[in-house]
Amino acid sequence: MRQIQASSITGVPILTLPDIRSAEVHPHNPFARTARLWRRAVHGDSAAQFTLGLAHIKGNGVPRDPREGVKWLRRAARQGHIGAQLNLGVAFALGKGVRQGDMQAYMWFSLAAEGGEERALDYCLKLVKRMEPDQVEDAERMVCEYRSTAAH
Repeated sequence: MRQIQASSITGVPILTLPDIRSAEVHPHNPFARTARLWRRAVHGDSAAQFTLGLAHIKGNGVPRDPREGVKWLRRAARQGHIGAQLNLGVAFALGKGVRQGDMQAYMWFSLAAEGGEERALDYCLKLVKRMEPDQVEDAERMVCEYRSTAAH
């Protein structure tokens, strides 16, 4: 049986399919679902990017790779996907797939909170308790800078 490997832009394999054509014949095949999801994500679909990011972080249907997951979450978050912003904040708060950074976590949580994600506000408040006042100021500045660049 011929093996076909679909890989991400970085060249990291995201799935191995026995034969992509036969997988796509069966719509409930998990490999076919992942292949379709990957194609949508590559073409800029933020919901697909978010789902693919979580899949990589958790290892659901793709090899577990938190760094690859964060890359997809970041793409979706930059498009304003609130769930991706929240999960990117969690990744930075815990150092999962990225270097731990409270200021970056605060920024993503703040953006998710502005989008209506209630849990994000709670996470911001928890972060503030462990951050120095100057770090909170810097994080607020990061949020403002992000908003101004995202508007362009």
